[in-house]
Amino acid sequence: MLNAAMRAVVVPGTGESVQNLSADGYSVHFVTEAYKHFKPVAASQEGVAMLQRAGVNGVRRADDSQSVANDHGVITAVSNEGSLPSEFFEEFASTLAGHRVWDRDTSHVPA
Repeated sequence: MLNAAMRAVVVPGTGESVQNLSADGYSVHFVTEAYKHFKPVAASQEGVAMLQRAGVNGVRRADDSQSVANDHGVITAVSNEGSLPSEFFEEFASTLAGHRVWDRDTSHVPA
């Protein structure tokens, strides 16, 4: 069950942590529930794979042409030489200040 006090979810971007979290059904469900309940969701690097596993699809993601993307409260980033761009944290903080992202379509999410 989603913790009512939970404000957002950040999926870490290292391979081992993403593998461990993606293998845990409770963790995947937690991300799915956060997305379904319009909470800000962020991921960096390999963490984007966990978002896909949780059913967070159809949103624009960061890539080589854009190091940070924020699409309907889903903030993603690719790192430059091992560190995340400051824009990732700025976008996350700005989205978090809004509490929820009401313009997100979650009808396809099975949570």
